[in-house]
Amino acid sequence: MINEVIKMANMNTMISYGVSALVLAVLFMVAPMIGENVDNAYTPGAASQWNESVNTDLTTGAGFWTDMGAIISIGALVVVVGGVIIKSLMGVAGGN
Repeated sequence: MINEVIKMANMNTMISYGVSALVLAVLFMVAPMIGENVDNAYTPGAASQWNESVNTDLTTGAGFWTDMGAIISIGALVVVVGGVIIKSLMGVAGGN
């Protein structure tokens, strides 16, 4: 009985990791498209500092997600690895 509970807990953990990976994948596919739509929603005046022809250092919405993607991926990896370590330590200590 206890082994079945442990297997179910591990299965629930794996399902939650899978759902989290799916959410991250969808986020990385949809967010750049939303950022590009926001960029194209308004055209500033010719002399505006928000015009890309005047200020070439502006970050685009799609570019922001591309740059931040690595940081978000590392954060997700840290959470997953931390969860696995905590789960294994709980198993060693005799916890559920």
